Parts: sequence; C-alpha cells; structure tokens
Amino acid sequence: MSQSAMLALRARELGASVGSGILSWYGKLPLGVGIVIGVCTAFQLFGLFVTVDQCFSGSAFWLAPVSRAATLFLSHFLHTGWLHFILNMLSFAPFAGYQERNMGTYPFLHFTLLLAATCSVVYFAIAFVVGIVWSTIWTQCVAGLSGIIFALISLEANRGEMQTQDFFGIKVPGAMFPWVLLVVTQFLIPGAAFFGHLAGILTGILHARGFLDAFVPGPDTFSRLESAPFFGGLSRYSAYVGQPGSISLPTFNTQAATQPSMPSAATGASYYQSSYSGYGAVHGGNNQGNAAAGNAGGDAGDRQGLLSGH
Repeated sequence: MSQSAMLALRARELGASVGSGILSWYGKLPLGVGIVIGVCTAFQLFGLFVTVDQCFSGSAFWLAPVSRAATLFLSHFLHTGWLHFILNMLSFAPFAGYQERNMGTYPFLHFTLLLAATCSVVYFAIAFVVGIVWSTIWTQCVAGLSGIIFALISLEANRGEMQTQDFFGIKVPGAMFPWVLLVVTQFLIPGAAFFGHLAGILTGILHARGFLDAFVPGPDTFSRLESAPFFGGLSRYSAYVGQPGSISLPTFNTQAATQPSMPSAATGASYYQSSYSGYGAVHGGNNQGNAAAGNAGGDAGDRQGLLSGH
C-alpha cells in the first residue's frame, strides 16, 4: 500500500473515531440541551452555503426594531466560526445539562429563550450608553451562545451557590468568578465580544434578584404542555426530562431555605428560579425526572472541571 493510501486510510479511521465520539457525547445530553446544540449546529452548517445575517447590533435594531426583532433570539444560536462554535458547545453542555436535569425539559427551553432575550435587551442598553462615547460598540454586531453561558455562571454566583474556585491555580471567590472569567476571556481572546459577555453577567444578576419573575410561567403551564397533543410528543423521547414532583424553593433566608415546598402556579417564578441554586432537593416526580436528577452529578463534575480551568 502506498504512503498516500495509508494516510488516507488513517484519516478515515480518525474521522470515524471522532464522529463516533461526538455522537456518543451528544446521545448522553438531555433533550433540551440537545435541541439547543442541534439548532446551533444546523445554523453553523447552513452558514457554509448561505450567509445568515442574524447577529445582533444596537444600531440595526434601533433603525428597524420590527424586522430585526428575531435577532433578539437568533443571534445567540449563530457563531462566527468553528472554533467559536465548538468552544461554546463544550461550555454550554455541562452547565445547561445540570440545569435541565433538575428543572425539566420544557422549563429549561423557556429558561434559555428568556436568558437569550434578556441578554439582547441588556446588551442594547449597554451599547446605547457606551455608544455615546465609543460609536464602535453601537454598530458592532455580536453573536454566539457565550452570553447565555455567562448568564448561567453569573446566576449561580449571585445566588451564593458557587464556592471558591481553583482557576488555573488561583483561588477565586465564587461571587467574583464571573468577573474574573470576563477579564481572562478577553485577555486570551482579544476579539471576544466583551460587552456581550458583560450583558450575560448582568442578566444573571437580574434573574438572581427576581427582576425576571414576571416572565416565568407557573409549573402548571409546563404540565399542560407536557399533556398537549403536539408538544407532548417530546415526552416520549428517552432524553426527555420531566418536571420534579417537588423542590426546595430558593430563598435568601437561610432558615427558610431548608424547608421544602410544593410548587404551584402562585410560586411559579420561585420554582423556576430554583434551577440555579442547584434546584434544592428533588423529591418524587416521574421516573424520568428521578433518573435525570440522579445523573446530575456527572454534569456537576463537568462544570467543576470547566470552572477550575481543567
């Protein structure tokens, strides 16, 4: 066999091995995270053939808010290159997977869209103010899932659930970690969207402080979706995660935080926000919810590995 033929054979074997590994990794994801990553992947592949102009720009949205309204959401699922795409998918999966396995698939999908829209609105406000003295930020077009990733990290940190992190050998207090990560990311990747990441951090703070409660449906709403003919079809997939039967509602009162409560329509916002305080203790629920909760430890380990810089 010639040398070129041997190289071609090894390349095919390597490609098959990598492809098998990716499929195995994807198959272990909960359904909602898989859907988000699938949408991002579809956009990335579609961009090989057609230019997708759906990044978010403050000036473009100001001039045409109706026609550019979709960018409030779509910009988060588009990426500027394959490295950008890969890094975001690898970072998003463990953080988001841990959340979905505790809150359920439908609440998680709503949660993702809520973070996306809020990140865009916060970024627009930042661009409007900073653009007064620095016009570049006003016309800059941003895209990518990293804003949502920063929002997830910020939400955990601002709910007091993030412990001191060993970040490349440096001890960083949990509350400061999102800000340290913001600076380090910009230093390592100078072309990164600093203000887009900042918008994610601020979004996490808004959510942690309850400012987004009005946009959070109660758990009975998601229960109706699960039983609806169209949306209920998702619940038949093995990767689907049902809502937990009951949880410990989050609170800033240490004593009250130890008392579990049953979610209801009236406590929907608190129920939903519990997603980022580790979801409290999960009790009961359907078999899928219980099994998923038991698997959350793997995501917690992956998250810790990312946070510690390993």
